[in-house]
Amino acid sequence: MSEEISLKPQRVRSRMDRLSTRLDAVVPEYNVSFDGRTELDTLKEAEQNMQAMEALLQSYKALLQKNVEQVYRVVDQYEEADQTVSSQIKGG
Repeated sequence: MSEEISLKPQRVRSRMDRLSTRLDAVVPEYNVSFDGRTELDTLKEAEQNMQAMEALLQSYKALLQKNVEQVYRVVDQYEEADQTVSSQIKGG
C-alpha cells in the first residue's frame, strides 16, 4: 500500500473558482403570507426578515469566500513543499 499523499492543485483551484463564481448567483427569495394579519404588519415583518436574511447571506458568502482563499493558500503551500521535497530527492 502506498503512503504517498497526492493532491491535484489545478483541480482544486478549478473547483474553488467555480464555487466563487456561483457565490455571486446566490440571492435570497422570500414569499409573503398574510395569515390573517394586516398587509402593513405583514409587509413590515417581511421587510425585517429580508434584511436579516440579506445580512446572514452576506456573512455566509464572506465566510465561504474566505475559506476559498484559505484553500488556495494551502494548495500553494503544498506545491511549494512538493517542489522542495522533489528537488531535495533529485539533488540528494
